[in-house]
Parts: sequence; structure tokens; C-alpha cells
Amino acid sequence: MLNLIQQEDCPLNPHYFDMIVADESHRSIYNVYKNIFEYFDAIQLGLTATPTDVIDHNTFQLFNCEDGLPTFAYSYEEAITNTPPYLSDFEVLQLRTRFQQEGINSETIAEAEKNRLRQDGEDPDEINFEGTELEKKVTNKGTNALIVREFMEECIKDPNGVVPGKAVFFAISKKHAYRLCEIFNALYPEYKGRLAEVIISDVKGVHGKGGILDRFKTMDMPRIAISVDMLGTGIDVREIVNLVFAKPVFSYTKFWQMIGRGTRVLDPDNIKPWCPEKEKFLIMDCWENFEFFKMKPRGKEPKGVRPLPVRLFEARIDKLHVAQGKKDEAIQKKTITAIRKDIASLPQNSVVILDNQECMAKTSDDNFWISVTEEKLDYLRMQVAPLMRVFSNSDFKAMRFELDGIEAQTARLSGDEERYVALKESMVEKKDLIHPPFTQLHPEGVRGIFPPHEIEEILGLVQEIGVQDS
Repeated sequence: MLNLIQQEDCPLNPHYFDMIVADESHRSIYNVYKNIFEYFDAIQLGLTATPTDVIDHNTFQLFNCEDGLPTFAYSYEEAITNTPPYLSDFEVLQLRTRFQQEGINSETIAEAEKNRLRQDGEDPDEINFEGTELEKKVTNKGTNALIVREFMEECIKDPNGVVPGKAVFFAISKKHAYRLCEIFNALYPEYKGRLAEVIISDVKGVHGKGGILDRFKTMDMPRIAISVDMLGTGIDVREIVNLVFAKPVFSYTKFWQMIGRGTRVLDPDNIKPWCPEKEKFLIMDCWENFEFFKMKPRGKEPKGVRPLPVRLFEARIDKLHVAQGKKDEAIQKKTITAIRKDIASLPQNSVVILDNQECMAKTSDDNFWISVTEEKLDYLRMQVAPLMRVFSNSDFKAMRFELDGIEAQTARLSGDEERYVALKESMVEKKDLIHPPFTQLHPEGVRGIFPPHEIEEILGLVQEIGVQDS
């Protein structure tokens, strides 16, 4: 359009348009669109998601507004408190890394780098770390492993409480992005390289149907997209529930644009199984960016939701405890077998398991199981059960049904008839799981999950509640 109106024989007269709408109308609009606005005699409408207190003076002037007073403003706070909300709220986990301990943060970097950029005539808010000393430090130090492990522990998970919900990592550089991806693959090999992918513009296979970006948007895996700047603006993935700032940011406008990747609410007509609900999203800030911008966000609140595999393991322990009280040696023996099978099935190359070798060695010793005392039950609950969170390749739908079955068996064994009846009714609601292939016995249990003796017990419950195998 600029080229068109600058022609001597411009085919468009000044009254051609009734209205001109300029999106992203902050800062640069004065230089980019000023000539267009001056040429056409039309109503002018500027749109921006940038907070009013950082919009450039010239932008307000261009639209004949007083500084700081737009014609209409709708705040982020209004959007998240609306009923229903138009945007999602967030909470922040501040991760203090070795860089902060060494005094390296957004503020100390900004002062030196911005002065250099100003001298070079470049935008001081767009610092490129490719090839810098900071990139070398960030890429080589063990801080990345700390960030990845902290993320895996603290991030918002999918409904099963095991696998991270959709997440975007903002890396300092391409080299840093690939390093983070390597660490995910090294620490969590049970995901077979599918958990995290690097998404940058010049990577082959990023764009197009079936590309990495398309799979991140529409498929279960990958769950984590690691990028430098490509995913900072413009991407619309409503299911993003985790953002990780593994880089310092110096532009307040850009910072909010990056935060905006997580603010989208879910489409009720297109709910994905890995994100059936989204109350809020989590931001992990590894560079004190919020402090740099003098922002005081709400901190991460602890959640009491335990991963499904942990709850299933705890249910087995409860069943064993009740069987001991009833002196039912047959159920005790079967339940101990199932518990030991769960422990033996843990991915041995997972970083979580490697960190707990003493625990694994103790429970793999046959002598541990000769007499399972109250003290040993507590040890299983406190030390072993939390390790079950690393299970990732399970059929969680079937696992939920098994949990109901075990809890129902325990209720019946303990004489809790009311709870037993309620759990049987719950199983009726999930009766789609108890038709073939669910009811087909297998040496390793149904779908490799249920031990054969538990299948027999669950099928006994199935017969009691009157659901017939088709």
C-alpha cells in the first residue's frame, strides 16, 4: 500500500476507504503507517495488545488521543475475571539458577548489551545471543539439567498427572534450544525422543501439515516445543499450559506477547484429550524477568493431585494392608506379586529411578517381602509410591478402571458395603472397558497392565454388577 500511494498516478483517491484498521499499532506504527493515514481521509482505528503505559507517545498522537488514554481499553484483568473468561490467568514459579547466584540476570545483561546495540544503531530491545559468551555459558552449564528436571516436577500435567501438558520453552539461541532437547532425551529416555522438539523457522519439517508445529498443535506428542523467537508471537495453541523463560527478555511489549502464548482459553467445541480443562497456566521464570519489569505475579500454588500410577500403587498397598488384617494369605501373596511387578516395571534408565537406586535395591531384595510390616508399608507409601509418577507409556484409561476394581475389592474385603456399592456403580459407567480385548486374558495381563489374578477378581466384580462380556 505504501508503494501504491507514493506513485504519481495512484489509482486510489483519498476517499477510497471508509475506515483504516491498523493492527499491532504500537511504537513502529508512526513510521510505518503515518503516510497511509495522512493520505486517506477515513476513520482510523488502531489495535494493540500492548499495555497502555508502554505505548509510545507518537502512537497516541497519531490517533489524536491523550497520552496514556486510548479511546477504549479492555485490561487483562477484566478478560480473566469475565464470566466466562476471555483469557486464562497464570501463576509464576521463580527458579533461581547458578546464573542468578553469580549475579547474571536480565538487569545486568541489559545495561551492557543495550548500550552496545545503541552504539551499533540497533533496536536495544532485540538482543541476539547467537555466538555470544553468554550463549556459551548457558549452553554448557549444568543449569539446563536443573531447569528441565524442575520443569518435569513442577509443570502442569495432563489429566493422568504424569506427562507434562503442552509447553513452550523460550531458549537463548538455536544451540541452546538443541541442548535443552538433548537433555530431555537423556534424562527421560522412556519417551523415546517424542516428548520435546525444537521448533525454529529454518528447521526442515517444521511447517506444513504433519510438520512439527502442526503435530504440536493437533497431536498428543510432542508436548514440549523449544524455540528461540518463532513461538514468541503469532502462534495460537489453546492447550498450552506451561511457559518456560529460559532466556532473559528486555522488551516489556515482547514479554507480554510471549506470555500471551498461554493466555488462550480452550475451545469447548474442540477439546483435546491431553487438555480437557484449563483453569490457568504456569510460567517458569529462570531469569528474573518479572523482577526486571517490576512485576509481582502470583506464585505457584501447591496442588494435591497425585499421578494416576501413584494412586494405583497406593491402592495396592491399601489392599495388602487390609488383607493382612483379615489374615487372607492368598490375597496377600497375589497383591505382593502385583506390587513387585509394578516396581520391576519402572523405567530403569529414567533419571528419577537412577536417583533412587538405594530404594530400588532395597525393594528388589526377596528378604524385604518375607514379612511386610507396618514400617515396610509406610516405606512403600513414602519412598516407592512417588516413583510411580515416571510411568508414561501406560494405557491410562484402562489403569483408571483397574484402580476402581482394586478399590472395590479392598472395600469388599474390609466390609465397607456402602463404598463397595458406589465403586461398582462407577465401574458400570466405564463398562466399555470390560468388553474385548479387555476381558481377554494374557500372560502379562490385559494390555500388559493387569496381572492375571487381578483380571479374575475384576471380572468377578463385573459378573456381580451384571455387565455381560460381549
